[in-house]
Amino acid sequence: MNRYAKPAILAAVLLCCTGVVFAGFSLGRPAAFQKRIDKLDAKVRDFNDNMVPRSSIPQVGNGAVEIRWDPVPGAVGYNLYLWGNGNSQGSRASDQRTVYQNVTSPYLLTGLSNGVSYYFSLTSVNSSGVESTPSTPRSVVGIAALPEIPVSLSFVAGTNQISLSWGAVSGATSYRLYWLESSGVDINMGHAIDVSTNTYLHTGLRETQRYYYYRVSAVNSLGESLLGNELSAYTNRPPTVEIHPFRKILLPGESISVVVGLTDPDDDDFSHNCSVSGGILSEGTPRSGSYVWQAPAESGLYTMSCVNTDSYGLSATAEVVFEVSTANHPPKFVSFTPKRTIFTLSEQVRYCSAASDPDLGEQLDYVWSVSDGTIYDHTYDSCADWTAPSTSGTATISCTVTDPHGASDTRSVVITVQ
Repeated sequence: MNRYAKPAILAAVLLCCTGVVFAGFSLGRPAAFQKRIDKLDAKVRDFNDNMVPRSSIPQVGNGAVEIRWDPVPGAVGYNLYLWGNGNSQGSRASDQRTVYQNVTSPYLLTGLSNGVSYYFSLTSVNSSGVESTPSTPRSVVGIAALPEIPVSLSFVAGTNQISLSWGAVSGATSYRLYWLESSGVDINMGHAIDVSTNTYLHTGLRETQRYYYYRVSAVNSLGESLLGNELSAYTNRPPTVEIHPFRKILLPGESISVVVGLTDPDDDDFSHNCSVSGGILSEGTPRSGSYVWQAPAESGLYTMSCVNTDSYGLSATAEVVFEVSTANHPPKFVSFTPKRTIFTLSEQVRYCSAASDPDLGEQLDYVWSVSDGTIYDHTYDSCADWTAPSTSGTATISCTVTDPHGASDTRSVVITVQ
């Protein structure tokens, strides 16, 4: 290679890329390359300008300020820089600044000294972690005459109601509660309720609306404080539980099936627990509410209790009492048809009855009788066919049901024939 080639190549590289000076001669950048650099600088400036958050006028309170800003397209986070003691330099490198990272709008900044000037700036951060330049610093000064912001806003859920409470504020003469059915409560966006104490029962809430959002302020003769932090609250209806035994009277040692009905009107998750004061209770399919209870050998009364608790801690209880006995219990009529009491001469009518027996499994016997007319007693069911007399008058139709131990029940009806 020619001994002048290497210096020539090096000079060409420096000419294109750096614009350095050799031996008093300036080797400037080519115009096309400089134009590309200028375009890149303009894009960076546009990026920073578009990424700078624009804040609204801050709301100032007693030792606090609420800062709001418009969302920045492409931003995944925001940082807040605060300076005190009259320092409005707005430099992120300043040793006097306090940095609040990953803040969201609105941001409630507390713990400020009243009467002291503070300045704040905002930056946004994109998904690549690039932070914008700070916004123009704004000045805020706390006002000691206003009440402090209420804190510790909490709630207890109820059926179509929410019980709210918060910490009392010294010097406050009343409070103002703001609420919405969606997040974003502020003075301009919220239903206001004036409250004389630091508690409030919000009633008459809709069953179709589960969640509600609240903020509260304190009021005195000089004005209203800033709103406290937003609280997300909800209503909660209790779950239900019902116990459905196959029957309630058993012999000692006998087993029966018990079905427990479990629901929740809010479709919350729930869990249940059942117990009996005696005997052996076995669960069928886990969490299904299906049980088998084996009565103890001793006669007596035994109580089965079930508690159903939802995922928010609200519960419901149901109980049923079983009788374990060797004594016989008489059957009882549950139906007797027809209900008519007036018939025509020689009319034919079918009567039917039904009875239940506490000692389930026993065979019941039905016997029909009539004071006038003729009756045909079925042997295969609990019905009978009656033919009214051919002359006018009254008649009594009776049915007696008897269990194998001789215990019985009788049902009668007086009818008119005309």
